[in-house]
Order: sequence, then structure tokens, then C-alpha cells
Amino acid sequence: MSIGSPIRRPQRLRALAASAAAILVLATGAASSQGSSPSSQTAPHRHGSRQPVALKGTPLGPTTGLRLLVADVKPFVLDVDTGVETPVSGIDLPHGGVVSVVGTPGRAAFLIADPMLAGTGQRYARNWSVYAVPGGSTAASPIGAGRYDAVPQTSGPGIWVRQYVSRSHCRLQRIGLDGQVSFQNAIPCNWTFTPGGSLGLVANRSRIVDPRTGRTVTLTVDGVLAAAGRRLLTARPYRTTILGTRLHLLDAATGAQRPVRWPSIVNQLDEPAVDPTGRWIAIGFGDPSWKFGPEQVLDVWVLDSRTGALTHVPGMPAFVHLKFTSMDWTADGRLVLLGEDDERGFVAVWRPGQPQLAIRNVQLPQRTGGSDAFAIVR
Repeated sequence: MSIGSPIRRPQRLRALAASAAAILVLATGAASSQGSSPSSQTAPHRHGSRQPVALKGTPLGPTTGLRLLVADVKPFVLDVDTGVETPVSGIDLPHGGVVSVVGTPGRAAFLIADPMLAGTGQRYARNWSVYAVPGGSTAASPIGAGRYDAVPQTSGPGIWVRQYVSRSHCRLQRIGLDGQVSFQNAIPCNWTFTPGGSLGLVANRSRIVDPRTGRTVTLTVDGVLAAAGRRLLTARPYRTTILGTRLHLLDAATGAQRPVRWPSIVNQLDEPAVDPTGRWIAIGFGDPSWKFGPEQVLDVWVLDSRTGALTHVPGMPAFVHLKFTSMDWTADGRLVLLGEDDERGFVAVWRPGQPQLAIRNVQLPQRTGGSDAFAIVR
């Protein structure tokens, strides 16, 4: 595991490895008090901040309406209010497992599944199976094949999938819930994709492309960490060493950018999450060996992409198991964390502006699918 790469999800680690030229290192930064505006520092450094503790908060209310589709060898839907876990039907993976779950909150979720044993020698030279799970359902339907870096469409219930055709021929397809392909473009085989907000798709962390035409919309000097609407959170290594990274918020429409201070006492970035409205970016920071010991730490700060203000999520930083902890946003603006620590599985919910996390303990199976990802299906 390299410093600065999102810590947990194997499929995303491979995507970042392919774009290492765009992000050399993401490491140490500055920290300051909750809700402060971004500083004008030219290089990150750290000040005092609260120390990690066990995750705490108020009890989560009985009627959240949350149902989470969770990745595993045998994926399942967790009803947060009842605690009931329902296996997803329609998937038969006797030798593989779900390696990614993505979705558009409340509309649909998509499973990208590896149907073969790892280590067969074919893992990186073939497509994986893609399944659709409509919102509210627990039944999956096969809709096509593609690579691990599939991106759900923001304007409708479809998904953009990168397909391997041959060593020199790859394509990008938009596949609907019914398996119908509505757009298809040839693309370089060395491109990998992440969500690009309202701009399109981020290719190799360094350019925004219009997926319908394949045209490059925006090129960036810095690596793109997250896209919120037309604003991009980017990272610029100020040295080609592990000393640190400068973060910026770039307005792709005007070219204006502002520095974003590194707020966390944690030195590595974890996977970010952008809310569906495009306003809030939850920036995860994770340390898999806190102070070189056995404990793992997650810290989450939320960036307002309109103002650049940073807010520390209550209860953070916290000791959790990073391999089994992930976050996503609901359609109505709640940040949801599904995770585990030494004592329990938990669901934590927070809305920007609230003084505390709301937490509920949940019983989770021992997940063995190699992914901590989940999608909100209601």
C-alpha cells in the first residue's frame, strides 16, 4: 500500500496506480479548527487537533428509511431500521465475488463482479460481469460486462462501463438497467475512470471527458480527487517525496482555484464521497497503522464546494477497521458510514450542520469479497 493512495478498495487502488503520474504522493498536511475557511499556505503542515477515540454519537432514530446494498462474495441488502439482511438474488459466483458496488442513491445500484478465481492469470486481461439492482429491489440482473472502474450515470438509471476488447481496442459504453447500450465510443485502453460531476468523467485523474463524444472537456495539471458539479478538488505534490500535498478547489467553468488546507492529523487520503447535489465533498483520511501500532484511524472532513469551508465530522478522528468501513451520501443530503471497529458493526449518519453523529450498532457477516463498498438503494 503506497502512501497517499485511497487505502482500502482494491479496484480503486488499481485505478490510481494507472494514474500515478497524475498524483505522485498524497501525504502530510495542515490541521486547524472546525469550520474555518481555507488557508493560503503554500505547503501543508500540521497543528494541534483532537486525537482519535472510539466512534461515539447519539442513538440513530428508528426510521431512517435506509437500505444499503453491501459488497461481498454474497452481496446483501441491509435494512438499517430493522437490521434484516437480505441476500441479493440473481448472482451466481461460485469462484469469485463482488469487487465493486456503485449507485445513484434511491434510483439504482450496480454490482461489478469477478466471476473467476483470483490468480488465474486472466484477471487483468478480461471484463467482469456487471449487474443492475433497481432501487428498492434485492434482485440483480446481468446487463453487460466491463472493468472495475464503472461510473453510474448522474442524470438517469444507467452506468458508464469501460470494456476491454483487445490489447489495442477498448470502448466506453453507457448501459441501461435493461442491458441496452445507448452510447459507445472508442477510448485508449490505459484510461481509467472516476465520477466527473456535471462535467462528465474523469480519465486517469488528469482530464475530464464527455462520455457521449469522447471529447476532452478539461485538462488538469493536478490530480483530480473528487468532482462536485463543475468544481474539482485537486491534489498537487509540492515535492516528489512523501512530505506532502497541496489541495485546491478548481472551478472548471472559470479556471479560478483556491487553496484548501490539509485539515487532518492523519497523513493519508482515503476514498472521498460527493453528495448528489454536488455541494458537499466528504474527504476521508485514513491511517492503517496509527503511530506504527495495530490501530487504524479514519478522519472525515466535509468541504463545501461553494465556499471552500471545511467542517470536521463530529466524532472524528476515530478508531475503525479501514478495510471494512466506507461512506456515501443519500439523495437528501445525509452522509452515511457503514463500518466496523473492534467491538461492533455500525451505521453512522450525519447531516451537515448537526452537532453529533447518530449511530446504531448492526450485526454484519464476516465480509470476504475484498471490498468495503456499499450503495444506498433507498
